[in-house]
Amino acid sequence: MARLGMEVERVEAAARSLQARASEIDGLVGRIDAIVSRVPGVWEGPEAQRFVREWWPTQRRALVAASSRVAGLGLAALKNANEQRDASNTSGASPGKRPTDGPKKLGIGSRERPLAEHTRDLVDEFKHFEGDELVRISEVVGPDGEHRYVVLISGTHGDIDDISVKNYFQTHGWFNNLPASFNLPTTSSGLVELAIQERLKADGRENAEVMLVGYSQGGMIAQTVADRHHSNITEVLTFGSPPVPAAHGYGGANVTRLEHSGDEVINGTEIARGYVLPPVRNAALHLLSMDNPSNADITTFSGGTPGFFAHDIKKTDYDWLSDRYDESSDPEIVRARERQDRFLNGRALE
Repeated sequence: MARLGMEVERVEAAARSLQARASEIDGLVGRIDAIVSRVPGVWEGPEAQRFVREWWPTQRRALVAASSRVAGLGLAALKNANEQRDASNTSGASPGKRPTDGPKKLGIGSRERPLAEHTRDLVDEFKHFEGDELVRISEVVGPDGEHRYVVLISGTHGDIDDISVKNYFQTHGWFNNLPASFNLPTTSSGLVELAIQERLKADGRENAEVMLVGYSQGGMIAQTVADRHHSNITEVLTFGSPPVPAAHGYGGANVTRLEHSGDEVINGTEIARGYVLPPVRNAALHLLSMDNPSNADITTFSGGTPGFFAHDIKKTDYDWLSDRYDESSDPEIVRARERQDRFLNGRALE
């Protein structure tokens, strides 16, 4: 006899195992990156150059793609399990099943948020991301009647003081900031791309405009996803995120970066890129044939007291900076806000 239904907890466990395996692949890629970086010091000649410039980049892309696919399988299983929980909560828990406390927050959020009217509202949304939640997608109807989507991407997951391999190499963990800063695909960027594609396809709006909003690592992921242009992404807004080099002009999207002058991540990145990383960064960009074309409208808005303690989105520094951004009369900032208002001034669909 065919067995129908779902053992939700076992499916969730399998999904988490798949995501853990994806993180292990990411960790393996990172370790091989470190080994390959040492090759030029011990091996010279044409074969060595082909190994570093051709063979490993090809294999790396395959591993990253495999990681994204495995993580995508986990994502699909989690979404199905969550839908089953919702159905059970609506109709009553099945006999013999443990009651649930309502829809569970997943790495890919599915709830609709109240429509943001101001930039500060977007900052507030990041303050309420939970656990390993990676992305929230909201469909909005603008004053012009057009349906658009706002995609929020969270900052790095995990405790920076926890130096365990499991913490640092988890999906969207601390290690992922390194490849993300060079516009390299990660499991996180793959999950975000998948979530956008699935949502737009499910809604029958594959050509709808999308605005990506990212905090910290989420902002770097937003720039990478826009640069690979898998959807009609027209706006990118970041908070506390270092600039990411563009291989394809961010797909033509306009990129607006809010950077507090006291943000230790922004300031630390500038110091590193200015004095420590240029040779490494330039070599990586050369291998990837990247440049930074100017066909995207890039806007940076900064302010606040200089220092190294303003990065935490749960503090008030980016609230303050967002208010200054909304109040600015600078023509460049006004144009950026007017573009973003198409996504913010309207109504959200529940």
